[in-house]
Amino acid sequence: MYTDAIFEWGISRGNSSDWNKYEKTVTGKNSLLSRRQKTSLNTEEVFYQNLVMISADASYLVYYIYSNDSVFTWAENSTVEIYSNGELVADSEYRFDYNTGIVRFDIARIESEIFTANITELRTRYISFGESTTTFDYKTYYLANGSWTSDSDIVVYINNEIIRNSYIVDRDNSSVTFNYYLSSSDIVTVYIQFPDTYRIGLKVLDYNTSSSKIYDFGLQYTLLKNLNKYSEYLSTSQPLLSENRVLLKTSLNNIDIDLSINYPIYVSYDYKSLQNTPEESSNIRWFRTRTGTTLQITDLNGLENYDNRVIQKQSNLESATNLFLVGDEIYVEIEPNDSFKSGITYTSEIYTLYDIYKPYVTDVQIKTNTTILDNQVNSGIDLTAYYNFTDPESGTDQSIVRWFDWSSGSSTYIFEGATLPQSYLSYGKPISFIVTPFNGTNYGIPQESNIVNVI
Repeated sequence: MYTDAIFEWGISRGNSSDWNKYEKTVTGKNSLLSRRQKTSLNTEEVFYQNLVMISADASYLVYYIYSNDSVFTWAENSTVEIYSNGELVADSEYRFDYNTGIVRFDIARIESEIFTANITELRTRYISFGESTTTFDYKTYYLANGSWTSDSDIVVYINNEIIRNSYIVDRDNSSVTFNYYLSSSDIVTVYIQFPDTYRIGLKVLDYNTSSSKIYDFGLQYTLLKNLNKYSEYLSTSQPLLSENRVLLKTSLNNIDIDLSINYPIYVSYDYKSLQNTPEESSNIRWFRTRTGTTLQITDLNGLENYDNRVIQKQSNLESATNLFLVGDEIYVEIEPNDSFKSGITYTSEIYTLYDIYKPYVTDVQIKTNTTILDNQVNSGIDLTAYYNFTDPESGTDQSIVRWFDWSSGSSTYIFEGATLPQSYLSYGKPISFIVTPFNGTNYGIPQESNIVNVI
C-alpha cells in the first residue's frame, strides 16, 4: 500500500458507477451505511392556552376543561397548569384525569374564581417507515441521505401512510415532488428498498497516468433482514366505481336522459379506491350497434379509434362522419385502473341516439312598466323577466325563471317565477334572474340577466 496516497473508499447499494451514489467509508475503521428503511422521529409540542374551566358541582370542587364548547381531553404525556383569576394554582391543590377532562380540587373553591388551564402535549418519540425529508415549499421534499441507485425501489409515506401515484421522483436530486401542496404538519418519509447487490468504489484524487498503484481492500458486513415495504406498496385492492355504474351523458339535459347526435357524448363515472390510490390509465371501450351488428369502435374494426376516450370527438357530431347516426345504440365498458391493478369490467346501459336540439333563449333582460335608467329601478313596482324563447323541436315555452339578490356580494336565491313581486324589492338591493330554457322535455343552457339596483 502507498501510505501517502490520496483516495476515498465508497460503497453503493445497487448497481451504479456514479460516485454521487456511493457512501464514503472510513479507511481502517468500522463504517456504517445510512439506514434508509426506518427513522426515529419526534412529534412537535402542541400548546393549548386559556382553556375555559366550568364547575360541575355546587361545592366548586370538580371542574371540566372545555375547548370550542366541548369537553377537552389530552395526551398522558402532557403538562397541565391551572390558573385562578390569572394566578397560577399550585399543582398540590388539585388532581386531574386526562381521559375525562376533569380537574378535582382538594378544597372547595369560591364562585367568583375564574379558572383557566394551559396544557402542553410534549414531544413523543416514534418510529417512522423510511428516512426523513426536508422541504422549503411543502411540495418538494428532499431525502436526508441523498440520491439512490436506479435499481432501487422507493415507497413514499405521509404521516406513515403509503402514498401512490401522487408525486414525481427525481432520483439524482434526491427529491419527491407531490402533485399538490401538503400541510406544514404533514411528515413525509421515503423508504428505500435496495437490491441485493453492492459495488465497491475507489476514488483516486492524485491520479497520474505515468505510474500505477495497487490498492487492497477488505469488506465485512452483516446482513439484517428489513421489512419489505415495497411489496406492501405494490399490494393494493382492486379499484372500483362508485354505485357500480358508468353512464353516458351529453350536455342535452332532458327528463328522458336521451342522447343526441348533436352534442358531444361523454363517459361519466366516479372512480373509487379503498386505499386512496389515484386513477391512472383506466381502460375504456366504446361499442356501437347498427342494423343488428355490434362492433367495438376501434381501428381494428375499420372505425375510428375510441379506445380510452372519455368524450366524443367534435368531428363526429351531427352524423358528419357516419360514425354515429340516428337510431344507433351505443354503450361503453370501463376497467378502472390505478397502475397497480385493474378492477372488474363495468358496462353502461344501452343508449339510443336521437336527432334532438336544445331550446334556447336570447335578449334576456329585466323589464318594468316604467323606464329603467342606468340599471336603476324604483322599489314600488314589480320586475318582469323578459327573453325570446326558441325551440327547434317546436315545443312550448316552459322555461324556469329564478330571481337572485346580490346584497351579500354573491347571489342568493329569493323567488321563482316570471314576475318578481315588489315585496321583494327594498332600497339598495341588487337584483337579477336566471332563465333555464325548457320545452317540457329538454332543458337548454341557463342565461342570466343584467343586475338592476333598487332605489
